[in-house]
Amino acid sequence: MSINLNTTQKTKQKTKQKTISKTNRKTNRKTLLQKCGLPDITETQHCFADSTHHTCCMLGAKAREYADASGNPIGSLSVQVQASKAIEKLVPWCTCTGSKVCSYYSSKFGNVDDTHIKFIGTLKPKGTRNGSKRNKKNKTRKNAGKNAGKNAGKNAGKNAGGEWNEDNAIQQLDLMRHRTSGIL
Repeated sequence: MSINLNTTQKTKQKTKQKTISKTNRKTNRKTLLQKCGLPDITETQHCFADSTHHTCCMLGAKAREYADASGNPIGSLSVQVQASKAIEKLVPWCTCTGSKVCSYYSSKFGNVDDTHIKFIGTLKPKGTRNGSKRNKKNKTRKNAGKNAGKNAGKNAGKNAGGEWNEDNAIQQLDLMRHRTSGIL
């Protein structure tokens, strides 16, 4: 009987730990959304929660227009989610770090409309892809999730000069590179 009780207690402890971990993850994600200036709604549920949308990008009018015209409707969507706010010259959106969307828009339109990276944030620890507990040698990392989100948005993706850089973030956060419509 004590074996079942111990097993039940261990199961409850594991469940409690998972719940706490999920709660911390949600809290940290909400912090990143707030820091970016985005509401926590259906349209932003992917932001800082998946394997690529880690860049808080401040999109200018030309970048938004280009995104929409190239098949990536984030230009109009970024404006729609700000419905209750007055639309400024720059509108925040979480863009794909893995395809360097904000870097591309910034280099193409930054001189015209000031499109730029505000920050790059993550909820996962460095060296883990898609939240999995592994290092580059594919070995399990002890306590890989322990500090997830602790330093989110602080240094991941900064270059030696302290500027945000999606190439650095891809490497530091072990993100998958991929393509996005309209990004060459």
